[in-house]
Amino acid sequence: MHYGNSPPNPNNTATFISGPGYPYPLHPATPSSTKVNVLHLSQTMGEYLVLYKNPLNLSPEQAHAYLAEAESQGNWVKTKANSQKWFCNSPCKCPYPFGCVSHPPHDMPLQMKELLQESIRACTTTPPSNHIMKNQTEECQQFNAETAYITPDFNCANLNFYNFDSWTPQHSDDEQIFQSQDVSPAGELSIISISIGAPKKFAVRNKTRNAEIHITLENGDILFMEGTTQQYTTHQVFSNPTDPTELPHLYGYPTLEEFGQYGGRRLNITGRCIHTHSEECPMSAQNLVPMEWAKRSREEQAVEQASYYMPKQCPTQASPTPAPVSPATDPAVSTPVPEVGSSEI
Repeated sequence: MHYGNSPPNPNNTATFISGPGYPYPLHPATPSSTKVNVLHLSQTMGEYLVLYKNPLNLSPEQAHAYLAEAESQGNWVKTKANSQKWFCNSPCKCPYPFGCVSHPPHDMPLQMKELLQESIRACTTTPPSNHIMKNQTEECQQFNAETAYITPDFNCANLNFYNFDSWTPQHSDDEQIFQSQDVSPAGELSIISISIGAPKKFAVRNKTRNAEIHITLENGDILFMEGTTQQYTTHQVFSNPTDPTELPHLYGYPTLEEFGQYGGRRLNITGRCIHTHSEECPMSAQNLVPMEWAKRSREEQAVEQASYYMPKQCPTQASPTPAPVSPATDPAVSTPVPEVGSSEI
């Protein structure tokens, strides 16, 4: 993990992205009338962030149940910002180095595995809108073979439990266990982030351009951070505002009352893929096992990073849905607004 070297939002302005997104049909195994709203946040060269608006239709009752279950569990690692807990698929025993703290591993329960798998299915669209291809057709997988092997599935998850005033500092999730010289030489990886409970403001900042986007993550939202996002950006979660002057003032939400939903509590489940197991892990012998998908050459990687990191659409996946556009060119979903309260972090 690497923390940002300068304060967030240094010019006191940020691009706040909101809106319903585009309705994408789900993959062919689902009814044709089933759609999910997809909001593309960034598709710059090598970086890719896309937000799905509650694709699981997570209800308030389900959210309360998840929050109550999380609160009843022990063995949370308390940091100065929030509480965290690290899970791996057995027999993996890799600890998770988060800043100066090493989180001990816990066996991932069946309910969490099922939630991650259902989240992947709920975000598998036609045409593809992320790079997790396990539920796509074989034709689509082959069209995206150069990126699909990087994260074949999610085999671990870090949980963050937030109260009303909890937060996460500006950082990048670029730990070595999620990377491998054989698998992702350019530092590419995919992370899925599931939000349950109260809304939180979330910021992503480019390390070189200092450009910053802010979004509100609400109950049931699923965020994909892919490509070189962890290499070239940092992200953070703000504590909830307590005064109306701290609100983002875009479309009138979230209000102070909405930030206070679920008692201000939020559970965040971030699925990852471990490629390089620690030496003490019984799965470390698999570190050099070749991945299923063919490796790209350095030349292929260079060409890919010089272009937009969109998943490829195969000919049979033509869709009437308009092609997604960058928020910077879509005034309906992107408005620069002043941000106050950046001292929260």
